[in-house]
Order: sequence, then C-alpha cells, then structure tokens
Amino acid sequence: MSADTELPVLGYAINMDDGNGGNFKNVYYGKNYPNVLKYTIGGLTNGLTYSFKLQVINFNGLSAESDVSKYIICVPPLRLAPPVMA
Repeated sequence: MSADTELPVLGYAINMDDGNGGNFKNVYYGKNYPNVLKYTIGGLTNGLTYSFKLQVINFNGLSAESDVSKYIICVPPLRLAPPVMA
C-alpha cells in the first residue's frame, strides 16, 4: 500500500462553518479536478468570521482535514474624505 503522499492528487474538498461557529459543511468537492486551485464561495455575510478546512482527495479518498483558516468578510469603506496634506 502506498503512503498518502505518494498517490496522485485527484482534487480537493473545502469545508466551511456557518460564520457563527457552527458545524463544518462541505461546500466544494472537486474530485477529478486537481487543477482547480481556487474557488469562490458566495452568499457570505459581512462582519462574520468564517472558518475553513481543506482536504485532499486521492485514490484512497479524503485526507485528514487541514488546520482551520479563518477569514472575516468585509466590504471596502465608503465615502472616505479625500486625503489632506498636513
């Protein structure tokens, strides 16, 4: 049997919480798409912190989950005053 690191990558899975510290759900399962290295997730709420875990897919199935990565969803500021030379 081959070690996990010796098998070709068949794709990736992304697991995300609900932004309120809830359970993780799969939001992307990319088996047979190993070249998809970025994915956009829509419908997120400004001001919430979303947590993500990544898994690699190979012949044996899903790997262990990665460490958690957290991102705060925000929008660019509006109506800023023009800069003033002091």
